[in-house]
Amino acid sequence: MQDDGAARAVLLEAAEAMGGLERLRDHPLPALLEALDAETRLGPVSTEDRAIVVQFTPEGAASPAWIGINPDTHLPEFSRWIAGSNNLAASSPLC
Repeated sequence: MQDDGAARAVLLEAAEAMGGLERLRDHPLPALLEALDAETRLGPVSTEDRAIVVQFTPEGAASPAWIGINPDTHLPEFSRWIAGSNNLAASSPLC
């Protein structure tokens, strides 16, 4: 089992920089809230263009999502996830 202490610490710093967890309930950052959920599995922490990137997989999700935290302000910069597409469904082979 992976130690998620570093990932959780980065996310809690971001929440604190935004005014604490209570204030986040009214803030439009569902990715941060989901990442902080106790049922969410946290993955590796990496960097991307100076942002600290935390991978997380919400309970019941089939694929992970990522949230980027600014290392200077400790505020979220971006989030991303992989979602399916109805346009890419294979219904029949092309002839």
